Amino acid sequence: MCTKLNYYFISIKKLCYIIHSVYYNKGFTQMENINDFINSTELLEVMEDYQEQLDILIPLEDQENDTMRNVETVNSSTELLSVINQYKLNTNNHEMVTQNLTIKLESGEYKFSNNPNQAFTLRDAKGIIFEATDPNNKPRIERINLHSVVDITFKNIDFGTTNTLMHTNANHIAIKINESSDITIENADIQNMYEGISLIKVDTFSLDHSHIHGIRRDGIISLFGENYTITNNTFENFKPNYSNLPGLALKDVHGVKYTADGKEPTDHSDGMQFTNHAGNLYIAENIIRAGKGITGAETWIQGINIHNEAKYNNPDTQITIMHNDIKSNHPIGIQIQKENDFTVENNTMHGESKIRLRDCSDIPEAYRNNPNDFEIMPNLHQSQIDTLQKAEEVVNNLFPSNQTLDQNHNNDINLA
Repeated sequence: MCTKLNYYFISIKKLCYIIHSVYYNKGFTQMENINDFINSTELLEVMEDYQEQLDILIPLEDQENDTMRNVETVNSSTELLSVINQYKLNTNNHEMVTQNLTIKLESGEYKFSNNPNQAFTLRDAKGIIFEATDPNNKPRIERINLHSVVDITFKNIDFGTTNTLMHTNANHIAIKINESSDITIENADIQNMYEGISLIKVDTFSLDHSHIHGIRRDGIISLFGENYTITNNTFENFKPNYSNLPGLALKDVHGVKYTADGKEPTDHSDGMQFTNHAGNLYIAENIIRAGKGITGAETWIQGINIHNEAKYNNPDTQITIMHNDIKSNHPIGIQIQKENDFTVENNTMHGESKIRLRDCSDIPEAYRNNPNDFEIMPNLHQSQIDTLQKAEEVVNNLFPSNQTLDQNHNNDINLA
């Protein structure tokens, strides 16, 4: 039994993070350190109690020995595409890939088109590991799009480019993942792109021991995700178009911030941004530094930004943000907006960076009583928040198109 469980720890490490998040938030364990928890008898007991459910959750192929995997080694983009065609993974053929495939990439640059707006696209694939033949001499895939894929892992693979001009085009995203599940990225260097990692409707994602830098907008940007673990990563040296300009120096035109010359709207750069996350978001042991912008002077970003768009009515559950070290050069080091059931503890904030809780419910009194670290906006108690939410519902019923009062100031409302 223990041997089988030990293999589970490797194949479903993300599940361990989720179990720890639930147990720690509910007070069932006092172990803050996830590795201590994974190696403890507490996790063994939990997994033994739910062994039947785990056998259903974990696909049979994940329990097989690695010797059963097909292994292919490539040293160029051409060879990688050839393997993809061999296993029916190309974008023009939507058949599911044969499972248990490992593709080993030798060092070098893997670029799939001379057109900078095109990326390597992987569709309808399952059970693939991409890994470097030599972890000390890693290959680099410039850009990759994943769509409708399951159980894809990247180990010791770098992304992006050493070309610093690549971050000027919104199409240049190092890793773009849509409508997929169980994606793991370990020990990656991601640099010099418009965005680092973009995720839309992704269930179960892990980023560990990776370095994201030279990004213009967001290191990670996610919409409608679920079950994420972001651990032991460094985000630094962002390159937004406002460069080293302080926020007050930006030009405000009708509520839109522009660069000082007024030529284009300013970027909204975040270390990580999560919108309408469905639950189980674990962010720990990360270092975030705004760093040096395009001009080489210190710039600013928002560190970790988590928010729920009210029109979807999908507040998060079980958000855990612990042991992160943040210097955003901006009041927002961590922001949680319109969410509930969150734990934000033992984070180190530098300079003006704060932890902002905005329009949140069920805020622990310990957070309210710690104004040095927490900025609560508005600083209301639950009964007042409930009243505001009811008022918002009335307004939404009056204006079902979600238009604002200002936009409808010429409309007559007949209440008779």
